[in-house]
Amino acid sequence: MFQELYFYRWPVELKYKELKSRLAIEEFSGATTTSVFQEFYINMLLSNLSSLIKNQAIVLLL
Repeated sequence: MFQELYFYRWPVELKYKELKSRLAIEEFSGATTTSVFQEFYINMLLSNLSSLIKNQAIVLLL
């Protein structure tokens, strides 16, 4: 049972890796709370947009 559950967790771990390494989600350049929130939300937006584009490209190739 745990082995099956581990494989369900794998896409979540890959998303964390993308956010931490590629989008540098833990490194904020803003000094205020508002600027940190803005950076976080724009990173999430970029991540979601890139996922949508990637999924659409995969669908078009099939």
